[in-house]
Amino acid sequence: MGDAIYNPNSRIESMGITGIALTGNNINPVNPAANNNLTNTVFSVGMKLEFLKSTDGTIMRNQQMPNFYGINLGIPVYQDKGTSLNFGFNPLSQINYKISGIDSAYGQTLYKTYTGIGGLSKLNAGFSFSPIPAISIGAEYDYVFGSLKKLSLLDFGNQKLLSEFL
Repeated sequence: MGDAIYNPNSRIESMGITGIALTGNNINPVNPAANNNLTNTVFSVGMKLEFLKSTDGTIMRNQQMPNFYGINLGIPVYQDKGTSLNFGFNPLSQINYKISGIDSAYGQTLYKTYTGIGGLSKLNAGFSFSPIPAISIGAEYDYVFGSLKKLSLLDFGNQKLLSEFL
């Protein structure tokens, strides 16, 4: 399914995902029960720009990866009982790789390439409710969708060798 994406909002992300149970006037698309303290209608859009610098001692490569991390809406309905509604669209996983290499088999050169792209996203709708101040209950419906594409290519560079295996 790919690498899991845990970027519910900047507050939780800045705490290294340990802030999943934090309540307050922000949307938590991972834990619907934590939305019980919304005082205003809140709309959030998540984006992240990552920089990657890598080298193998000979070649240096810099890469910038902008990623979208969701749109969420939280609506307080009845603040005295911590009742709120939340809606969102958030990514769940991501696949993005290309690995190439050269090997040998039966005295012949073998070129290998493995590629994967895609990921899963979710549409969610949920609510929270606080029957008493110390307890918050939440429920959420998620619709998960997406596409995952993987390709494995082995090129022997020698049609005669390939026909011996078929």
